[in-house]
Amino acid sequence: METVLVEYIILFDTHLPGKLEGLYIHCSIALNASMDDSSDIDFITVTDRRLQKKDFKTFSFIHSGLNAAQETYMFV
Repeated sequence: METVLVEYIILFDTHLPGKLEGLYIHCSIALNASMDDSSDIDFITVTDRRLQKKDFKTFSFIHSGLNAAQETYMFV
């Protein structure tokens, strides 16, 4: 989990530098109730401003990169 979150932060900061204010983990992982190989990572991202339409394309790119990274980590 930590590796995926670090990758997310790196991608976020690369494409939206200085905009990340906080990252809050919730649901099963936050409650230490996750199941290996079957739980996803639920989190809330807080930014320093309201997102604009142009930011959604960037977010989509970040999440695509995160999905690719997660698949890589799952098979290592």
